[in-house]
This record gives sequence, structure tokens and C-alpha cells, in this order.
Amino acid sequence: MKYRILFAKKVTSRQYENITFSYEVEGDDGEMPSDYTKALIVDKVDKWIDEELRSMGLPPLQEAAVLEEEIRIC
Repeated sequence: MKYRILFAKKVTSRQYENITFSYEVEGDDGEMPSDYTKALIVDKVDKWIDEELRSMGLPPLQEAAVLEEEIRIC
């Protein structure tokens, strides 16, 4: 079965400033299960956010306020 996964996360970087990262991938359960793909996508987005926060001199994601998180599997 083919699937498409979209994961997006919005966090507060500084007061009144937010950053949003999203990643979308299509796959096939015969090649890679959707649950495994979802875990890889979430990890990738979290790493991107951490890198961006660190480049801004801010603490990593665990200490940032997560405003919104969305996962769509079609």
C-alpha cells in the first residue's frame, strides 16, 4: 500500500518569533512501513529545528515551546 506522510512542527524561537519546519515523503509499505518512515521524519524535523535554534544561540528543542505539531498520513 502506498502512503504519503506530512509532518510539520512550529516552535517559538524568540518572543513573538516562530519557526516552522515540515517534511513530506511518499512511500510504500512493501518497501518501508509507514510507522518506521514517520519516526524517521519526526526525528529529521526535530534535528533541523535543533540546528536552527543552536545557530540562533538558543537552547535546543526540549527547552523551546512547541506551538503546533501536525502529522498527516494519507
